[in-house]
Formats: sequence, structure tokens, C-alpha cells
Amino acid sequence: MVKQFTSKPLPTIHFALGSIKQLPSLADSFGKRLLILSGNSLISQANIWDKVTASLKQNHSTLFCSTIASEPSPEMIDTIVQDHFPEEIDAVIAIGGGSVLDAGKAVSAMLTNGYGVQNFLEGVGSKNPDGLKIPFIAIPTTAGTGSEATSNAVITRTGSSGFKKSLRHNNYIPDVALIDPALMRTCPPDITAACGMDTLTQLV
Repeated sequence: MVKQFTSKPLPTIHFALGSIKQLPSLADSFGKRLLILSGNSLISQANIWDKVTASLKQNHSTLFCSTIASEPSPEMIDTIVQDHFPEEIDAVIAIGGGSVLDAGKAVSAMLTNGYGVQNFLEGVGSKNPDGLKIPFIAIPTTAGTGSEATSNAVITRTGSSGFKKSLRHNNYIPDVALIDPALMRTCPPDITAACGMDTLTQLV
């Protein structure tokens, strides 16, 4: 018998085949100036990318786009943040796998302060996250990491002094998780298999 548990807040979850069509109206609730982060694989799926961006532009949104080509590093996050003033971004949208969603989560948080993300990483930084962030919409294209419903973003530095640490605060849970099973079809078979193992190992 379960005697005690603590539940963290969850994002507003929209799950349906074709739910990506809801993105313009969901984004519109936050504003018109949108920073979109995506992975290389989605960009290569030009039909999907073009439809997503076209639907947002038809809704008179102004788009700023960045591509996440690897696991997010402190330098990657800081560069994206430095390229944008917080007052010019109404919402951050991340569409991709776990690395892309983690990058979006970190960017939405770091846009609200003047410090580099490494200062707030567990076991590395000396500052505690304040929980402030720009509204964040997470759109997963893989079924494994669960980043669209968690409060942490994993930031990685490679090399001899490398690390893999989390930026964490309950407020960093995405405001909206838009889950469209059709987007999973953009995922290569090897990544699908790896995500399946990720899911299994987190449950065991």
C-alpha cells in the first residue's frame, strides 16, 4: 500500500494524431514572437517543417529559429540566449527529441536572467535557479526521454573536464506539451530503438 507520495505539476498536455495543427492557437495564447528550436532530422523532413512554420506565419507570428545539432552544451545555450533579448520573445517552442526539448527548456529559463547556464547546473554552479522563464511549448518527436513532462534540462560538456548535469526547477516543466504520434514517424529506426531502451531503463 502506498502511504505517501508527492506529485509535481504537469504541463497542459494535448495528445492526438494531428494535434500539431493546434500549435498556432496554443502559441497565440502567449504572443506573436516565437523562438523555435528544432533538430537536424526535422529540418530534413522539409514537408513537416514547412507546414509548421507556414501555419505560424499565417497566424501572423514572427519566428526566430535555431537548430540544435547535438546534446545541448553550456556554450550552445548561452549563444542562443545572447542572440535574443527576453523582451523580443513571447514564447519558446522546441520540436524534436530529448536534446532539443532540454535545450528549449534551458533557453526559456536563461532568457530571464543575465547569467550563463553553467552557474545554475547541479553539482557545477554556485547559484540556485529562481524558476522564472519565458513560456515554453514542448513538442516531442521521440517517445523515450519524457523531457516534455519533466522539470530538468540535461546540459552536457564533452572532453576531459566534461560533465552531464541538470538545470532543475519545478517551474521549468513546460507550460504545454503537444504530443502528435504522427511526428514519431520522422524518427530514424535506430533512434526509435534507443528511445525504447531509454524508456525501459527508467522504468526498471
